[in-house]
Amino acid sequence: MDRFSRQGVAQMLRQVSLQSLRGLAVAAALAVASTVSSAQNAADRPQRGDAFLIYRETRVALPGGKMRLLAAGTWGRAVAIEGPTVVGIVNGAKLSVPLANVACGRSGVARLSAEIRDRPTDWSLYLYRADLRRKLKDYDAALEDVAAIPEDASEYPSRMVYLGVIKRDQENWQGAVDDLSAALELATAARDRRAMAYIHLYRGPAYYRLDKLDAAIDDIDEAIKLGYDDAEVHLWRGKLLVQKGQTDLAFEAFKKAKELDPYDKEVRAALVQLYERLNLYGLATDELNELAKDDTNEPAVLWTQARIHYKSKRYDEALAVAEKLLEIEPDHVGARVCQARIYFAKGDKRSLERIALRLMALKLDNGGDFAQRGFCLDACGLTVDAMKDFDQAIALGYRDSSVHTCRAQIHARRSEWEKVVAEATAAIKLDARNKDAYYARGVGLLWLKKTDEGVADFDRAIRIEPNFVRALVARALTFANTN
Repeated sequence: MDRFSRQGVAQMLRQVSLQSLRGLAVAAALAVASTVSSAQNAADRPQRGDAFLIYRETRVALPGGKMRLLAAGTWGRAVAIEGPTVVGIVNGAKLSVPLANVACGRSGVARLSAEIRDRPTDWSLYLYRADLRRKLKDYDAALEDVAAIPEDASEYPSRMVYLGVIKRDQENWQGAVDDLSAALELATAARDRRAMAYIHLYRGPAYYRLDKLDAAIDDIDEAIKLGYDDAEVHLWRGKLLVQKGQTDLAFEAFKKAKELDPYDKEVRAALVQLYERLNLYGLATDELNELAKDDTNEPAVLWTQARIHYKSKRYDEALAVAEKLLEIEPDHVGARVCQARIYFAKGDKRSLERIALRLMALKLDNGGDFAQRGFCLDACGLTVDAMKDFDQAIALGYRDSSVHTCRAQIHARRSEWEKVVAEATAAIKLDARNKDAYYARGVGLLWLKKTDEGVADFDRAIRIEPNFVRALVARALTFANTN
């Protein structure tokens, strides 16, 4: 048997087939709520290595954070039945880390370290420990574990996968692509379809971060063809298609993800964002209400509610939600910016300046927060400070079409037309349905005496929104002045 097939990363994640676990998942879920007799038939017991699959199967039973608690409890019961095996320790710890139980994760690392001292050439233990350290964001130690595996070990091909995944988590996108591509060659030679599917899934987001959108979509599509058919992969496919401006296909991808995992909050959030992008605020609100059922005070949900109210011009409702959010997170930049935009729309200059001063006093370290503050400062006319914040956002890896659109608009006010075209083009690259970016680029092209190209951009903006008044007027004036 080929060494990749013996020790592929997919095999490590999934010890048994999904089909064989369907009955086990039900029994496992019940085990959390009630005592399971030790005299159960072996076929009904949770098996060693099954935590990941049990988690996926049982998460449809309970919404929200209860799913992870269920999975962690299930695995705890499985370990009690089968004994504290290495795989049990690893999976239990990995499920606990997202629940903020870091101590459990570190306990798992300590247990694995003890096993490695007893079996220093069992290279699979090094991979297990690397994966757990990666979950704990102890990347240097994880890389040391992976680097210890020799080339003649059966685990060596999996070593390449782990190297790529760790580098991806470190945001070393090119390094991740290189290592995962090397791993894919080995998996392809071994005809290990499951490992190939995982590698395509891991590599796709790295390509996206390198601005290779088509390559990212190809990887995700290939993962699906190879049998990786769960909510995560369809969620990623939908996000990439949104970036391409293919919103109909993106909606189908999100819908498929929701069918596969009805309680995945990230999937519902993606649908809300898509509806919001398409100005379908009623549908966005319906989906958001479902998302908020578990916790109406969830900051991310409140922020989205405020944003949708603002875009629907329900300013009083938006302000009320923003104020509620600020009671929970007093320095929530998005909520402050929402307030500022509403005050700007209402012509309340004094309140707008007060919000701007409050925002400028904050010490930020997040690209999204720098971007949001930049929008507010631009609304206050502080364009120099706004551009500095946008520069910081981009330097921190924040990728958002609206940032480049705002920068284009600032350059337009300065009559810097080549910069307008460059920024608007960057915005369109991130969102092919950004009508404001097409309009800004069209204006820039007109001033650069590229009339036909400018009109073509106005036409694109109008196709996205047929009642886009500024584009319609600009197009009409251009024809009037050229005929």
